[in-house]
Amino acid sequence: LAGVNSDFNNVIVGGFYSEALGSKHFYYSTIAEQSTLNSLVALGVDNGFKAQKVVVVDDVETLEKRIVHNHTHEQLKGVLADGAIHIGTQVAKKDELKIAIENATTVEEVEGIQW
Repeated sequence: LAGVNSDFNNVIVGGFYSEALGSKHFYYSTIAEQSTLNSLVALGVDNGFKAQKVVVVDDVETLEKRIVHNHTHEQLKGVLADGAIHIGTQVAKKDELKIAIENATTVEEVEGIQW
């Protein structure tokens, strides 16, 4: 279970995508980033927030430089919602993997369970 918990933590803080700005952007999701985003939404303000625009180059998604993009309060709420969906999806996956580990009957089965 330690490996699943470690992988879970890495995925949670690993970032997520949102189209709150009207196009696909990548947002960091460290505890500090989540706290800042929650604060901005709670304050109900328009504000700058760092993100990386996703562009397609030769059919491959590429991240531009991480810069501050101006966000309306509604856009910040959209980013927050997308981050919450990301976290919720990962929590559900972690729960499924924990059940699979608990139901495994051999070491090989446990070792075969990967994030």
